[in-house]
Amino acid sequence: MKCPNCTKVNVINNVCPTCGVDAVLFQQTSIISCNLYNKGLAQAKLRDMSGAMALLNKSIEFNKNNIMARNLLGLVYFEVGYIGDALRHWVISSSQIRENNDAAGYIDRLQKNSRQLEQLSDAVKMYNNALDYLRQKADDMAIIQLRKALEINPVFIDALNLLSFCYLIQKDKVSAAALVEKVLALDINNAVALRYYQELYPAKIRPEPKKITKLQAGAPLQSSKSGDPRSKRLFGESFHLTEILSFLIGLIVAFALLYILVMPGAVAASRSELASLRQSLNEIETQFQIESEESANQIADQAERIRHLETENQSLSTQAQLRGRVDVIVSAGAHRDAGEVGEAALLLGSLGDDLGDLPDDARNTAESLMMEVYPLASRQFWEEGVTEYNLGNFTEALQLLDLSIRFGAPNLNFYDSVLFYRGSIAEHRNDTQLAIQYYQRIVTEYRGSAYLQEAQNRFRNLN
Repeated sequence: MKCPNCTKVNVINNVCPTCGVDAVLFQQTSIISCNLYNKGLAQAKLRDMSGAMALLNKSIEFNKNNIMARNLLGLVYFEVGYIGDALRHWVISSSQIRENNDAAGYIDRLQKNSRQLEQLSDAVKMYNNALDYLRQKADDMAIIQLRKALEINPVFIDALNLLSFCYLIQKDKVSAAALVEKVLALDINNAVALRYYQELYPAKIRPEPKKITKLQAGAPLQSSKSGDPRSKRLFGESFHLTEILSFLIGLIVAFALLYILVMPGAVAASRSELASLRQSLNEIETQFQIESEESANQIADQAERIRHLETENQSLSTQAQLRGRVDVIVSAGAHRDAGEVGEAALLLGSLGDDLGDLPDDARNTAESLMMEVYPLASRQFWEEGVTEYNLGNFTEALQLLDLSIRFGAPNLNFYDSVLFYRGSIAEHRNDTQLAIQYYQRIVTEYRGSAYLQEAQNRFRNLN
């Protein structure tokens, strides 16, 4: 027969004299590769992407030139969000066979939509950023990055699994369960999602998934018998009953051995892995609780610190205000000593009527200054006000006379004059009611005033 590798010369003693390939071994590995491809295709149609990836990778290991297996592996990788792995296999495939190769079409589609390729690359970067945030125990930031990655690539299985893990850390089992179900809908035997499923539903048996046969691109079955005439016979046409019985018996024995030898170990391994996962989750929960308590204590300490600073600030502010009021008293005394009784009175007046917050010595000084300065300042403001009145400057006169009334007392011998001129200004400004009030005070309180007759006349005229 001709060499199945170079197809140029006949094989001598099972070895090709041209390329040196063992034809029988080559043919057997090609058959195994084809069988693995067919099984991988079947798993992919059932949405068992993890199983399909394992089978197709083995198929390529047996025959690296199995283009159909490599192309299908790229499709499976693309289906679960592994864009870089998908492109790698398609590029290798297109380099092996350039003509009539579907891989070239897959690559062209991505290259024509460069924006989509950039976005898919950004999704991978966001996934890596999320991993870094998780290492820093910043799970909230990791969730933000993963959500953005899934907005770009909703079938990015690794991102879905990592986001499920973040929700498990935050004890949001509802959100984690929804993501686990989504992953299992995309890949029914995804190992990570199955672990999370068992953790979320320890007493629940996962229902058998529906058989979904849709892929992004179809792939035909490969023939596993090449160069052997017996591979072309149809089942039921030339198989003997003994062959069928032998096959069934071998199948039963294989299943029995699998159950006896393999299953206990697999179950034990699964239980051990599940126990390890639960222990990891418990450790994470314990660590999260400790960090939460530490954060709460830090927040409480910060709040207490803020309250202390606010109290201290209020105390300093009160002390500053008190020092300012004492400085006003000192400044008023200086103006009194300089003969500036008007300025001294205005400074003392800014202290207000309540001096209870002042120290005793400062309060006594202020009260003493007020008793001394206020009458003198009232007279000064009255004299200046009358001067401005006679000059016709009624606005200035009004301000000065009001200050005289503010700092004066009714028992001062010039107070009736202050009231008369103040009423006269009010009458001049057509404020009749206010003028009447001032004239009435002269009539009722100052019967011996020199302004009594004039005040009575004006009071009668205004009424």
